[in-house]
Amino acid sequence: MNVVDFSLLKRFVVTERQSVELRVDTTNVFNHATFGFGGFSTAWGDFGQTRSTYGPRRIQLYLRYNF
Repeated sequence: MNVVDFSLLKRFVVTERQSVELRVDTTNVFNHATFGFGGFSTAWGDFGQTRSTYGPRRIQLYLRYNF
């Protein structure tokens, strides 16, 4: 498996007691295909074929206000 995850966090101070956090999380940054196991099939045409992959690239953005 060749999967790279990445995360960034930046905190902005508004006042002494208030702040805003901006966070970005990314999974599978380079979008490499990770193939699943080919299931057991009795049909000759489907023998040895992979029909599934795992985990596409996902990017999540968080914005949080602390007070």
